[in-house]
Formats: sequence, structure tokens, C-alpha cells
Amino acid sequence: MSPLTILRIEKLKTFGNVAGSDDHVLRNRETPNADPTKENVRLIGGEDSRALEEIVKEKISTLKHSPRHDAVLCTEMFLSASPEYFRPGDPCMIAFTSLMEFISKDVQ
Repeated sequence: MSPLTILRIEKLKTFGNVAGSDDHVLRNRETPNADPTKENVRLIGGEDSRALEEIVKEKISTLKHSPRHDAVLCTEMFLSASPEYFRPGDPCMIAFTSLMEFISKDVQ
């Protein structure tokens, strides 16, 4: 079977969505379909122990104009890959690493 990658992008339009996403990723709420041994990586605010909602509110407060009432507050990106991608030196791993570098550098 060919290795697979998944890139899911979702708009979060309310602070409830932002907080719910953060709770799900940090496993603060029951997540029965998730492997508890796997660690999620937060690329924006990763070093920051505050809640994602607080980080998003701070970033929004630096804007020149207030967002519209129906604005997208932030975008959640989920990136995953088959275990085959994680062999050192494999061209697939190099591509996956390049994508991770692009996301962490250019999507902030």
C-alpha cells in the first residue's frame, strides 16, 4: 500500500470553536478515536502554555481594525502521515519535513 498523507484545514469562526479545538488537541476532553501515546504539536504558540483562545485574542488585539462578527478567527491545520513516511533519509520523509518547515515558517 502506498504511504498516505492527510492535510485538513478548518476555519474556526468562534472563540468556542477555538477553545474546543485546543481542548481536543491537548486531550483535555474525551477523545476516544485518538491514540493517547501520540503527541500533538502546536506550531503557533507551541512554547506558550496559555490556552489557544487567549493567544488568538492577543493576536487579534494587535490588528488595526476589529474583525467582522462572522470573521474567521484562526485556521486549524491537521497534518498526518502513514508510518512509512517516517523512515530517515526516505524521499517521503524529506517531503513531509519540508511541508512542516513551510507551515511553521510561512503560516504565522
